[in-house]
Amino acid sequence: VEALAEQAYAPFKDYLDRVVGYTTTVLERRGDTQSTMTNFLTDAIADRYDVDGVRFPGIRYGSSVIPGPITVGDVWNIVSPNFGNNGMYVYTQTGAQILGALQNGLNAEYGPDPYNWNGGDVFRFNKRIKYTFIVNATNGPHVGDLTVTPTTGKPVQLVKDGTPVPANLSRVFPFASTFGAPPQKVPNVTAVDEIIDYIETRPNSTISPKIDDRTVQLDDGATNVTDVG
Repeated sequence: VEALAEQAYAPFKDYLDRVVGYTTTVLERRGDTQSTMTNFLTDAIADRYDVDGVRFPGIRYGSSVIPGPITVGDVWNIVSPNFGNNGMYVYTQTGAQILGALQNGLNAEYGPDPYNWNGGDVFRFNKRIKYTFIVNATNGPHVGDLTVTPTTGKPVQLVKDGTPVPANLSRVFPFASTFGAPPQKVPNVTAVDEIIDYIETRPNSTISPKIDDRTVQLDDGATNVTDVG
């Protein structure tokens, strides 16, 4: 089996093994609501496209990347380009859509009925979108507070103390992602190449993502959020 794998890898070896940068922290895949890998990815996309929001699926498969060199092959693993056909997409989301996606994800992760658990971790967001949450809650009201900080402007409160703020739910925010509908696709770019270029243009081509306060748990329910960096 190893020989067959090496044979299939050989034509792409030079491309996939090329070092594009370095990480000083573990790029960890897993975590219920955030991880170092997806914190890096969502923040990189937000920075590159100058948008308020980035959303990325909570993908559970794929290996972590240890501190040291980052290769092209690692970037393919980070981006998981089977979602969105390796494209970049720009679109808008209302406050209500952001809250709905988040509530659905938290319900699928922590809801009381295991038959409604659909696999995967909760959708990831970039650091401009911050929320607090409760694991041990009835189906629905897991979100405590939810804010979006636009690239220009003050934080917009979508949920306060578990109660949605109706006046802000119709607010429209520019978004980018590695998945979306064809009309929203950015022409002539791939998600993998965008992230490679982002890493290569960092100081010393080095990144150091951390677990941060974009998601904060309010109770002591069990989750997979850890900082191994």
